[in-house]
Formats: sequence, C-alpha cells, structure tokens
Amino acid sequence: MKFTKDIIKDLFWGEVPSNEYEIVSEGEWTHSGGSDDEYKSVIFKFQNKFYEISNTRSGSPWTDWYYGKWDNEVDCDEVELVEKITYEWVSI
Repeated sequence: MKFTKDIIKDLFWGEVPSNEYEIVSEGEWTHSGGSDDEYKSVIFKFQNKFYEISNTRSGSPWTDWYYGKWDNEVDCDEVELVEKITYEWVSI
C-alpha cells in the first residue's frame, strides 16, 4: 500500500501522525552485511493491517549520516507476525 512520504517519515522517526496509525515494533540500526551501511525497519498498524518501513544510512557517528531517500509516495509491504523456531548446538 502507498503512504505519503510525510507520514512515513513521522512513523520511521517514532512520531504517530494520527490515531489511525500505531507503531508496533521499531528495530535498531544494524549493519547490513559486510558494508558500513546500516539498516533499520519499523512495523506499523493502519486499518487493522501491518506494514513495514525500512531505510538505510551510511557514514558514521563521528561525521554525518547519509540516509536513503523516499519518493513522495512510499509503497510499504504488508507483513504478518509468524512464529519462528530455531535450533542451536550448545555444550552440555
């Protein structure tokens, strides 16, 4: 679904533009692969459906961060929460 850039910017930075929206989950900035770029996603609720916003940044806290750009309308993927089971070998 498409949302305006202003709404997406507010939600991404933790501001709720109206009572129609709810921020459900906000990730931390994490490194994406082997590069110096970082990635962050936010899950929000609108009209009883859940959507994901994501963005990247490059740079460092000692210089400036350069953020990815959004178009005037941002197409957000609808997402759902699923249970994920993982296994790990541990010493006994």
